[in-house]
Amino acid sequence: FEVELPNWGGGRSLAGGPDFLTGDGAWLIDLNGTLRNENPTAAGKYVSWSGPTAVDAEGSLFLGGGEADPLSSGLSYHVLGSFSSSGAPRWRTALDETIFSGPILGDGGQLFVVTAESFDPGSSQHLVAVALNNGAELWRVALPEVGERPPSWLLLNDAGALIVTRQNQVRAFSSGGAKSPRCAWWP
Repeated sequence: FEVELPNWGGGRSLAGGPDFLTGDGAWLIDLNGTLRNENPTAAGKYVSWSGPTAVDAEGSLFLGGGEADPLSSGLSYHVLGSFSSSGAPRWRTALDETIFSGPILGDGGQLFVVTAESFDPGSSQHLVAVALNNGAELWRVALPEVGERPPSWLLLNDAGALIVTRQNQVRAFSSGGAKSPRCAWWP
């Protein structure tokens, strides 16, 4: 099939689910090219769901986004959200720092992200775990300060290490025992 993306969606990122494709803007397209959902930010406070997407075994989506600040013209990229496989919102939570990397699914009902107070070198940075079922923060640990380039990738390996690229280095941190879920559609 070939189909135009909805007017709220971009084509910069893709993720696959059990019977759909999704991407920047949290649009869902069936495998026959039919749009499955409405704009997830049509009501309430504006959130641009433009971060990378993780999809679990049931087809639930987990992604980051930018929330509009009514006092400024910019977006603050500190929001995590979850949507059902039909596109219905499940939960939304605002973290206290910008999401730099992730989300990544763990096999113990958690979602991992790297956050930082800003892109500026020397800013504090954290590895954060939130609950898949409601977005509640489970734990947070400090990482080394942001360097000249902020972290851009986050992976979870089978040894239970969360791996972050930082500067010209790769660093591994304990996930607290979580491993990659074997049945997730997208990491």
